[in-house]
Amino acid sequence: MNLPSRRTFLAGLAAVGANALARGGRAEAQAPSRIDVHHHLAPPRYIAELAPPQLLQPVSRSWTPPRSLEDMDKAGVA
Repeated sequence: MNLPSRRTFLAGLAAVGANALARGGRAEAQAPSRIDVHHHLAPPRYIAELAPPQLLQPVSRSWTPPRSLEDMDKAGVA
């Protein structure tokens, strides 16, 4: 594992400080954007067929598009 030299580390730290000063001392945190590439959904007809025999988990039985979008928003998914 190659660690940066002390000089490189301090130069990077100075750059972070200079950037914070350039922003008026405010560091604006921004969550990384995520893309959902694996998503479960449960259309109403699917739920109607599988819910009575208890073949679906509770989270799938209560699935709705608005709830799914809300969950993705909470997780920072674009």
